Amino acid sequence: MSKAYAQMDEIVDRDAGLSRDDKHRQRSQAADEAIADFEASKTLTRAREAVKLAMAKRNFEGHTSHEIARDSEATLKAMKELEQGWQKGIDKIAERPGLTKRPDMRRA
Repeated sequence: MSKAYAQMDEIVDRDAGLSRDDKHRQRSQAADEAIADFEASKTLTRAREAVKLAMAKRNFEGHTSHEIARDSEATLKAMKELEQGWQKGIDKIAERPGLTKRPDMRRA
């Protein structure tokens, strides 16, 4: 996410001659690329597959001990939190192109 922010800030800083619309268009394109990278992440895909496999194995065995059930619930909770975190990151990147930096707001 910080890489996407830096790239969008660079667009503003790089060429003072760009119109506001051109800057917005370039920041939107950078945000779209960052979102696509998030959605294509192998880490998230692998985590989902691991949870599905663990749940299928548990269901196949037909019995669950209290400890396995608790671990499965914790895994599902962690996956939900992970997906919520990814969605928050995607949302933050998506809203960033609409923000413009005033000269007094630039980082030193």
